Amino acid sequence: MGAHMNTNTTTELQLVPIEKLVPYANNARTHSPEQIKKLRSSLREFGFINPVIIDRDYGVIAGHGRILAAQEEGLDKVPCVFADHLTEAQKKACLFFYVSVRPDCCLPTNSEGVFPYSFRKHLLK
Repeated sequence: MGAHMNTNTTTELQLVPIEKLVPYANNARTHSPEQIKKLRSSLREFGFINPVIIDRDYGVIAGHGRILAAQEEGLDKVPCVFADHLTEAQKKACLFFYVSVRPDCCLPTNSEGVFPYSFRKHLLK
């Protein structure tokens, strides 16, 4: 039998002023100028079709790079989905998931280029 699936879902999407958004203070991911350039190109070509994930306090869970690209494109609002149903632990796990599964992200690594377990533990505190 498979794992239990969480049936909660986001129910609200809205355009939110960028100045209202609060970046996650311990965000491990950085975005190179090349990544931001690609995101900007995507915004120009397709529009903003992948919303930023935020909590009810406007804390960013996922989408930091999209916000930077939108700012550089002169946007003052971005589409956001509210992930109201997530606990604090789930928000951190979600953030870790988005940071760790993206092949183009810049993460702190050790001398062998491995994302250190101790840093993953720090993210999930």
